[in-house]
Amino acid sequence: MVLFGVILIIFITTYVLGNRKRSPLYEEWVTMTEKRWAEQYPTLYKEVKREMMHGAQSYVFSLQDIDGETMDDMIECLVECSRQETYVDSWELWEDEDEGEIRFDYELPREEIERQRQIVQREVKRIIHRVIHSDMTDTERVKALYDDVVTQVVYDDDLAEREAGIDAYGYHCSNTAYGALTERMAVCEGFARLFVALLDAVHIENYYVQGVSDGEGHAWNLVNIDGQYVYFDATTDARTPHEALAITYEDFLVRGKQLDYEWNDRDYPRT
Repeated sequence: MVLFGVILIIFITTYVLGNRKRSPLYEEWVTMTEKRWAEQYPTLYKEVKREMMHGAQSYVFSLQDIDGETMDDMIECLVECSRQETYVDSWELWEDEDEGEIRFDYELPREEIERQRQIVQREVKRIIHRVIHSDMTDTERVKALYDDVVTQVVYDDDLAEREAGIDAYGYHCSNTAYGALTERMAVCEGFARLFVALLDAVHIENYYVQGVSDGEGHAWNLVNIDGQYVYFDATTDARTPHEALAITYEDFLVRGKQLDYEWNDRDYPRT
């Protein structure tokens, strides 16, 4: 009887997530720029990305495989366009005759980064269990997740004002999926990265999009629904701590031409 219960729980969990591949190729859901790095330097790309996401302090490479300036450009792409938080604050490039070394500096200790990632995974599973049902279409799944997030998480307008005009990576809880889930407060980056985690969990193809809105850096999401790529920006409907909730869906599942933003749309699938 206990064994049957365990099997039933596993079956329900798998079924709720839909009849999809169990191991989707999330690494394919990156910008075209990142894909070109992966194609040109497949081994280096995989290694440096793995080491960076695992909190490595340094990475040594041969200057015969890639020159220092090109390696620096690749790391900048990986940090700036990452679908998940890298927590990288800065890095330094060192070179001698034959080898180069990248030395990473992180915003938080490695143990704290791992703790935050585990909490994100746990909370994402709870949200999926609460709002996603087996008979939902992809549109209904995305809408259910969107409604839940903009209802539960408020927009951190104080942080947005402090960061206005600052061109730096910087770390703040509101910039992360972790902050959105634990503090119930986020700016565009935190909202967008939370949706990456949620949509990955239900195996819906999605992209973390970066661009400019009103002269400031901005982030939002692109999703594939039944073969059609459409954008959504949760910050349009996210309320501030002192506002009442009013979901308009103004920028929900829209074509690129409907967004008044600036971004390299060639870096993402066309809508």
